[in-house]
Amino acid sequence: MRAVVFNAVARQDLFDAWEHVAAFNPPAADALIDRVEREIAKLRDMPGMGHQRRDVRDPRLRFWTVWPYVIAYRYTRRTMYVVRIVHGARNFRKLFRRP
Repeated sequence: MRAVVFNAVARQDLFDAWEHVAAFNPPAADALIDRVEREIAKLRDMPGMGHQRRDVRDPRLRFWTVWPYVIAYRYTRRTMYVVRIVHGARNFRKLFRRP
């Protein structure tokens, strides 16, 4: 079984999403976190799900939608790295620009 590693930015993304939704509907914010966690478990068990994006140049990244958010991740044989969790309307080209 693969380990799942959240980078600090992805953790903050998830907290920010929860905080945004919780301002209007705390139970919905909790449900969003539960949904994201279930989907990450699926990705851990079946890496490669999702798609690549033309507007993101890093070929290692895969994207999986948990509407309206998108989980950006990459994986190796032993580890799945959650890179970002962002709203699907964000500018992915800008967010994932290489330095």
